Amino acid sequence: MSLVIDYDDGTYSYQDYWRGRVYEHRAELLALRSLLQPRHTGWMADLGCGFGRLTPAYLDQGRPVVFVDYSLKLLGQAMDRCGPPVEGRQYVAANLNYLPFRPASITTALLIRVMHHLPSYDRVLREVSRVAQDEWIIDIPQKRHARAQLRGLSRGQWRTLREPAPINLSRQPPAIFLNYQADVIVHRLAQLDWSVRRMLSVSNLRSAWLKDHVSADRLVALEGYLQPRLASIRFGPNLWYALSRGFSTRQPDWDNLIACPQCLGQLQLLDSANIVCATCGHRFSYHNGIWDLRWPRPRLPG
Repeated sequence: MSLVIDYDDGTYSYQDYWRGRVYEHRAELLALRSLLQPRHTGWMADLGCGFGRLTPAYLDQGRPVVFVDYSLKLLGQAMDRCGPPVEGRQYVAANLNYLPFRPASITTALLIRVMHHLPSYDRVLREVSRVAQDEWIIDIPQKRHARAQLRGLSRGQWRTLREPAPINLSRQPPAIFLNYQADVIVHRLAQLDWSVRRMLSVSNLRSAWLKDHVSADRLVALEGYLQPRLASIRFGPNLWYALSRGFSTRQPDWDNLIACPQCLGQLQLLDSANIVCATCGHRFSYHNGIWDLRWPRPRLPG
């Protein structure tokens, strides 16, 4: 069994997963709009973009965006939502452990709904730190939110909640769906020279009863009031952080932004479908508008 959800599996639809979660979706759009700094104009990388669910929060800013995901299927769905690749809009299939971007080439990085799937997160944090310049929005699913603490008290699990190790909430091990001790992640980010500019508590009203009895509009209006006010007590199941470190911004063109994920060498298009690294010679592909720069190379079926 795969350790994470296989989003390219034809039997699984991530879009269907979100159709019954209108409140959660709108709460996350609210948080992202609140945290992003519109003054930035350089490249934004939506890392783990999925089918482009969060694009309504930032596409109207007119910034160049690169959509990044490991799943070709989800990138195709993101393209259906946002349009084909043009100058200032690109689609890249990549392994977040080996990002195909040059150092400090991305002005703003988004890492939303990704930490759940990272059993070894440190490599990804270091990779994002390598490519991101000044702004990073990260969502940390926390294991010590208010409802979890109440359950922990009633079930005698208080010590587990206080331990630094993440917990796996998946009901089908060895699949993973991890929640973290948020302070542990923030401490590691500080070691990587990131400082917290703002923090929000998100999805504070996630309750089946509330969603059945209160309209989504009212829940979202109350959510907007609560997100900054409940952050200090870490109330909700997700903590969103806006991080910064004050690097000077550059706006490289696309050819100077992407790089070989294996050695960071210059990539060259051999023809309309094939890419080669001028340094190490590894070959990649471009098809259906997607730069397939996954490394290590995925095994092909059969």
